[in-house]
Amino acid sequence: MKKEWIIVMVMALTLGLVSCKKVNVPEKVKASFEQKFKNAGEVEWEQEENNKWEAEFEMDEKEMSATFDGNGSWLETETEIESSEVPQAVVDAATKKFPGYKIKEWELIEKPDQTIYEAEMKGENGEKIKVQFDKNGTGLKREKIK
Repeated sequence: MKKEWIIVMVMALTLGLVSCKKVNVPEKVKASFEQKFKNAGEVEWEQEENNKWEAEFEMDEKEMSATFDGNGSWLETETEIESSEVPQAVVDAATKKFPGYKIKEWELIEKPDQTIYEAEMKGENGEKIKVQFDKNGTGLKREKIK
């Protein structure tokens, strides 16, 4: 019984330490985020490479993430969206260019100079890919998902 109690205590302590991990987000980044996403809830920050900061959050009942540089400049926002929110030209391009693939989910990627629609797709052979299109359905990028 004593052994089980020790295991439980070690697990609780480990969980407590993991959940207390605090990321020191620069004030400029926090201020920019709060100005751009006033209604964001449940914000979790993560530091990426090259002094970039990503906030994952919920807003308007959608899962989102936003990336900022160390000076607080907004770089991009990614939002999970429903297929009904994707322009028909984009849906048509995805299904025409990738026959035999089913669209699993859509994401809207907004950058200061462009808007991208990204589809996660799965082929009949099990291959998973991400493909990106502009609002007119022009293909921009394709990558395999491992």
